[in-house]
Amino acid sequence: MSTQNVKDYLFSKLIEQATKIEKVFESECNNWRDNKINCKLMILGEAPLSFNKFFYNNHTGTYLSFLKQNYTEAKDLKNKDYIDYLRGKGIMNLDIYKYPLQTELYDKDRNLILFDSIHLQLKIEKLTADGIINSDTIFVYRYQKLLDRELYLKSPLTNIDSSNHIHDTPIAVGANAANLNPKLAKFLP
Repeated sequence: MSTQNVKDYLFSKLIEQATKIEKVFESECNNWRDNKINCKLMILGEAPLSFNKFFYNNHTGTYLSFLKQNYTEAKDLKNKDYIDYLRGKGIMNLDIYKYPLQTELYDKDRNLILFDSIHLQLKIEKLTADGIINSDTIFVYRYQKLLDRELYLKSPLTNIDSSNHIHDTPIAVGANAANLNPKLAKFLP
């Protein structure tokens, strides 16, 4: 197999994964919109590693399990029930990168070649138009490294900031309850 064939194959698989992720996220957003649920807390994550590990994949997603330790009643919930539980609390996860890649690739992407600000802009606009996010929605970054990349200065999040949708200084959510930012306490039981 030629190098070009390998590249084409890998790229087609990447697009396939991104498309599956997008469809599942769109279905989740429809659930919020149809039930008129407002997002109180938007957790900005990096990207899922694959469709199978995508949080909103009801069968196999694994993201945000660190929040379970803050909710006694959620500790034993399986993924679908946990998604329903967080939705009921008004907590949504939004990945800021379009493609499911290893985090090391994003870490090394100093020129933000992999960061698609238009993709993120369209998601933010749709969530706003659908009434899911509004001026009361608090946006937080899941990882400190996302803050360190200063994506909020190079993306549509800058526009959200100027219209009071995001705090002047983004709030990082730690990887475990011990590091959970105290400003998020109102979302805990």
